[in-house]
Amino acid sequence: MKTITFDFLLFFLLSTFLILSGCKKENEQGIQYAKTPTAADYEIHRIIEGFKSDLKSHLKVGEELNIDSVIWYIEASLNETYARADYTNELVWIDSAFVDIPLTNNNMVLLSDVKVANDTLIKKLSEHYHAVSGEKSLLLVDITLLFVAEDKITIRMKDYVANRPVPPTPNEWTFGPGDYWYWGLGMGKCTEPGFLGLDAATQITTYANNSLPFGGSTQYFINLSNTGTILPDDVPASSPNPFGYISKLLFFNASDFLPETNDCLEPAAMNYYLNNIKQIAQLPQYNPIGKPVAHYFVESDIANSTEFWMHIHKATITYGIPTVAIDPPQEP
Repeated sequence: MKTITFDFLLFFLLSTFLILSGCKKENEQGIQYAKTPTAADYEIHRIIEGFKSDLKSHLKVGEELNIDSVIWYIEASLNETYARADYTNELVWIDSAFVDIPLTNNNMVLLSDVKVANDTLIKKLSEHYHAVSGEKSLLLVDITLLFVAEDKITIRMKDYVANRPVPPTPNEWTFGPGDYWYWGLGMGKCTEPGFLGLDAATQITTYANNSLPFGGSTQYFINLSNTGTILPDDVPASSPNPFGYISKLLFFNASDFLPETNDCLEPAAMNYYLNNIKQIAQLPQYNPIGKPVAHYFVESDIANSTEFWMHIHKATITYGIPTVAIDPPQEP
């Protein structure tokens, strides 16, 4: 059986990108990425289109891929076909799907089984996408190898679908005088009704992503990686919290004094945690050299009992290589 592996040219292109990106200033605000395709973008497009063509060919069903190639090809093809790094958005919906793919005796994957897995993920992606109402876009698709067994691998797809902004959209992505937000649980603004479903965590997510140097329908990401869940204890602050909360870079407040208090974050506190999530993204334990941030995600969590309560924010930061699309995106 023929074995399909990465094209050497793809390795060269990605290695070159990593070297050049590693030399850039780490401040995302100062990075400018091409909006028109380069030779590397066309070559990546050619490789992805070749993979998609192979999936349709009855002559290729007996060919094999190694596990790393399976992950790369599925992720790259889904992102190029359906996703764009459009951060002119508001609320992000994240969904997951899991697929088992059989392994051959030599720890490889038949292309025919890759096709079955790929078709299953496209179906799940479409279900997730259309479950979100209103005007929306698919930001990115992250494929992760969860584990390898003797006879199969299990992969997870996380897809990020975003709604369009709720007016008014700010001109500057920093929090202003009216931005008093409850800490979490979608409780909305502290000062006015009508914002249920949003909270400090959702707004920090939105503002952080809108500060990224991507937008519109020209770019997608390949070679995604993420931090996993970051908890406040993972990112201690070097100085006392200026707003009286526990000194972590992520929001953290707790007490054994009852009743429980629904913390309201003032605009300065919102900007403090907004700046902190960008700082966390550049910490060496999280930041893969050569990959800019592809997506920020901050969510709230709670623990309480008859003796104490605790409110926290936790974060996941995804990194990837931005690639200029040759064709417009399709709807999943």
